[in-house]
Amino acid sequence: MAIKVLTPEVVAQIAAGEVVERPASVVKELIENSLDAGTTEISVEVEGGGTTLIRVTDNGGGIAAGELEIAFERYATSKLDDIGDLESMAKEKKSNVRNYVDQYTMKDDRYIYLLADGRLINLAAAEGHPASVMDMSFATQALTTEFALKNALEIGVHEVPQEIENWIAIAKLESMGIKIDKLTQEQKEYLASWELGT
Repeated sequence: MAIKVLTPEVVAQIAAGEVVERPASVVKELIENSLDAGTTEISVEVEGGGTTLIRVTDNGGGIAAGELEIAFERYATSKLDDIGDLESMAKEKKSNVRNYVDQYTMKDDRYIYLLADGRLINLAAAEGHPASVMDMSFATQALTTEFALKNALEIGVHEVPQEIENWIAIAKLESMGIKIDKLTQEQKEYLASWELGT
């Protein structure tokens, strides 16, 4: 199948992602791409535990010269044309794993989730957090990821830096036209103490 960019309608219908958790995830994805290209020989080179270099070479068919430019566009694929193709690609489909969510299990055991049969849905009225909380959550994730990369944090659980939480909270309030006063010293002492109160 030729590489093409999915239509906005098809992109809106599919909630799928490939999360790079560690260098091994990258190697796995590149090997899968090689296999999709019909390779019979694969060579993998890794340096620095995968943080310096990951190179996968193969003897597969590769990308046709005329498709090279489009292959790197967002939502470009050679695997499907529309939602109907998911049925034939999946080894299993589970309907309504959550309200209005169908789960397709692919042959490599990854999942693709189809929301509301591809119709537009009001996410703000769905289960979970309202949109205003979600945008703060996404901002927190993005800024803490940037912080972790810039500070080369070890793999593990880390607290979100207070500066990031404060910046996001202030930005959210400003976007809503809400201003807050600065705390007086007396208010700060009251909030920090268990001895004061009613």
